[in-house]
Amino acid sequence: MEDILVPISLFMMPVLIVAVVQYFKAVRDGKLGPMAKGNTRELEGLREERKLLEARVQNLESVVCSVDLELNTRMNKMLARESAIRALSPPSLVAPPPLRKRRAARWPTSATCRR
Repeated sequence: MEDILVPISLFMMPVLIVAVVQYFKAVRDGKLGPMAKGNTRELEGLREERKLLEARVQNLESVVCSVDLELNTRMNKMLARESAIRALSPPSLVAPPPLRKRRAARWPTSATCRR
């Protein structure tokens, strides 16, 4: 086994080195890789799509934030109005909300169970 691997690796090493050097020259010259002629159009299309998506995300963020701000201002106005009403009215007129009575849990009987 070693008799075969040593000569193969010895003769294939220069071929591999030349191939790697040629590949990186082609990438540097723009013949291969992401900057190749066919890929530049694709890259430009992807960049344009990314810009459009970023614009959409910013638009959605502004809508969500404005709705959130609008709701907060409405709630603050409502709470301020309610606290002003409670502060101006005498304590006897402001009654706490009535407590709801809890109903006792009713366990199903044989008459109420459907079989």
